[in-house]
Amino acid sequence: MDLKVRLLLLRKVVITIINAFYIFVSMCIHEYIIIIIVIGVGKTTSYVAVILAGVGILGAIGYALYSEIFSSTGPISIYDAAADKVKAHPEVFFLHYIRIHYSFQLAIFIFFLKHLNNSN
Repeated sequence: MDLKVRLLLLRKVVITIINAFYIFVSMCIHEYIIIIIVIGVGKTTSYVAVILAGVGILGAIGYALYSEIFSSTGPISIYDAAADKVKAHPEVFFLHYIRIHYSFQLAIFIFFLKHLNNSN
């Protein structure tokens, strides 16, 4: 073979090797970029999952507090309704009135009753 033909064949082989290497490097870079993107999306997804879990826990706590405090069937509402009924009863109202307005006089009266019982 002629030297010129050999050089042309060698040039084609070198160009083919360079093209194959370029394709290989391009595919590696493309795969590396995809891996970086997937890792970033995974981080973002995990952050969003943590945030959503926190929001869910706060929602559950808020619902529990609301159902305990503000619900009409909660224990606080039931206690308030019972306390209102007790306060509305006439005997309780009378005793409460006496306790507020005559507490000092009642204390002195009870003191003398105790002393009279102890002196006998």
